[in-house]
Amino acid sequence: MSNNVVEVFFARFKRGVVFTVLICFMLAVSGCGTARTESRNLRVTLIAKSSESNFWVTCFQGADAAAVEYTNVTLKKTAPENEWDSKSQNVMISQAVEEHVDAIILSACDYDASAAYVETALDAGIPVVTIDSGVNTERRVTFIGTDNFEAGRMAADAVAEKIGSEGSVGVIGFEKGSANGEQRINGFNSAMEEYPGIAVVEIVNSDSDYDTAQKAAEDMLKKHGEGLTAIATFNELTTVGVARAIAANEKYAGVCVVGFDNNPESIQMLENGVIDCLVVQNSFAMGYLGVERAILETKGGAPGGTVPTRTVLVTKENMYSPDNEKLLFPFSGD
Repeated sequence: MSNNVVEVFFARFKRGVVFTVLICFMLAVSGCGTARTESRNLRVTLIAKSSESNFWVTCFQGADAAAVEYTNVTLKKTAPENEWDSKSQNVMISQAVEEHVDAIILSACDYDASAAYVETALDAGIPVVTIDSGVNTERRVTFIGTDNFEAGRMAADAVAEKIGSEGSVGVIGFEKGSANGEQRINGFNSAMEEYPGIAVVEIVNSDSDYDTAQKAAEDMLKKHGEGLTAIATFNELTTVGVARAIAANEKYAGVCVVGFDNNPESIQMLENGVIDCLVVQNSFAMGYLGVERAILETKGGAPGGTVPTRTVLVTKENMYSPDNEKLLFPFSGD
C-alpha cells in the first residue's frame, strides 16, 4: 500500500476519533442528551448482510453515531458470516421479533427469502426499515440506500467512457437473489443498450468473497482471452477479487475494471491503475439514517417510501478531492 493511502487513512482515523469524543462531550455538557435519556429506552436491532467488509464497518459507524446522538437508543448490530446466508439472517430476524425489540433495520441477503420474516415482524407491531437491499413485500416498508438501477447505469457509462465505442465486457455479480445486485446488473444492461458497439459477452454470479470472485474473473479471462476489454463488478469484495485476477497476470493489464465500493486494497489498486473506476456508496449515511428513521417510526412516523443516499464515481484523477476523500476514508470530522 502506498504511503499516500496509508497517511490519508490514519490521518482521517485520528481526526475521526477526536471528532467523536468532542461530539459526545458537547451532547453531555449541553444537556441535549439528558431529556432524551429520560424517555423510554428504545431497543433497535440492525441486521446487516455481513460485518466483515469495509462497507458494513462504515455502515455500523453511521448507526453508532446516530445511537450516540439519540441517547435513548440501545443499538444491537448483527449479521451472518457470509452475505449469501439468508437462512442465518432470517433466524436473526426471528430472534429480534422474539425479543420484542422496538425496531429492526435490515439489509436483506435475499429479496424473496426474507419477505415472510419481515412481514411477521410487521404483524408483531415492529417497524422494519430496510437499508442497502430491500425485500419482496407489498407492505409499507421504508428503504434507505442507493438507487441501484442508476448506479448500474453509472458503471456502464464509466465502462464506455474508458474503452470507447467498441469492445467486449464481462459482468461479475454477487449473490443471486440479492435485490441490489440484480438491480445494478439490470441498470448496467439497460445503459449498455445505448452503446451498440460494446457487447456484454458474459454475466456470472459469485459469492461475495474475494476468492470466488477472483476465480470467476480468471475463468472469464481464460474463456474470452485478450478479446475481453472490460470487467464490471458490483460490490466491494467482488471488486477486489476481480482486481486481484487482473493484477496477477500481466497480459490482462489492459483490461478495464469498473467496480463498486471501497476498502484500503481497492483504493490502492485504483491509485495504481489496476482498477479504473469505483462506484462508491455512502454506507455511513445508510447506517445513520436507518437508526434515525427507525426511531421516527417507533413514534408513529409513517413507514414507506425511499430515502436516497449519495453515489459517486471515483477515479484516480478525482479520488483525493475533498468530497471523495471523505467517502473513501470515512474517519473524518472536518
